[in-house]
Amino acid sequence: MCGMPMYQSTGGNIETPRMWQVAVLVGFLLGMTCIRDAQAVDLLDALKAKSLLNSSNLTLIDVRTLDERAVHGVPEGSIWIEWRGAQNEASFIRDLQTTQPDMSRPLAFICSVGHRSGLAARLAEKAGYRRVFDVAEGMNGSIPGPGWRLWGLPLGQ
Repeated sequence: MCGMPMYQSTGGNIETPRMWQVAVLVGFLLGMTCIRDAQAVDLLDALKAKSLLNSSNLTLIDVRTLDERAVHGVPEGSIWIEWRGAQNEASFIRDLQTTQPDMSRPLAFICSVGHRSGLAARLAEKAGYRRVFDVAEGMNGSIPGPGWRLWGLPLGQ
C-alpha cells in the first residue's frame, strides 16, 4: 500500500513494525510543522483584499509576469513587482523596499493561483514587513477560492 513495506507477524520481534509506526508519526508531525511554517502569513480571499484596498491603506502587489498581466488583466489598484524566482529574491526585496518603504503598511500579494504570492509574502515578512497577506486564490482561482477574475472584481490597466 502506497509503496510502504507490509509487515506480517511471524511471532518474532514485534518492535520493527512498532518502530516503523513511531517513525511515521514523527515524520507526520515534522511535516505538519513545515506546512504550518510555510503558511506563516495570513491569507486573504480576493473579496476581502479588494475591500481592504478600498477602505484602508492596504497595498496590493501583483507578482505575475508581464505576459500574465496582458492575458488575464491587472487587479485594479495594484502595483506590479514581478516575482522572478528564488534566485532573484534580493532584487525583489530591493524593488519592494523602493516602492513600499513603510514596513508597517499592510501588503497583500497576488499571482495567478496563489503559489508565487505566498513565496513573495513570506519573503516580505522575512525582510521585516509586519503586516503581510497572501491572496491565496490568486487571479484565476485555486483551492482557496474562485479568484479575482471569477469574483468579477475590477481590472485596471
